[in-house]
Amino acid sequence: MTYGAVAPNPDFLAALRPALGKAAEPERAAGMAAYMKSAMPYLGVRTPEVRRIVRALVKEHPLAGAGQLYATAARMWGAAEFREERHAAIMLTDSRLVRGDPGMLPFYATAIAEGQW
Repeated sequence: MTYGAVAPNPDFLAALRPALGKAAEPERAAGMAAYMKSAMPYLGVRTPEVRRIVRALVKEHPLAGAGQLYATAARMWGAAEFREERHAAIMLTDSRLVRGDPGMLPFYATAIAEGQW
């Protein structure tokens, strides 16, 4: 199954960057980018905290189904300004809604092709 023209979750998207910004540790950001050899800047948010934020936002702004999850993750990936936003997009796809769903393959193909550092 592939996902057609389903709109992303605007409330989730609007809440993500501010939530990551609140958890940011700017003093860690440069070290994280250097360690990962990433051209994309970091906020300095640790992975467990990114995961916690994604889970909390999904509870606060539930996704209407697999198509909306796909659209939301794809929009997050494409609009990401910081590496943690891309991490959050990948973490969002760990949902039971799409786990093992071949319809997610186009998202993963994009993440693999564009996400290498």
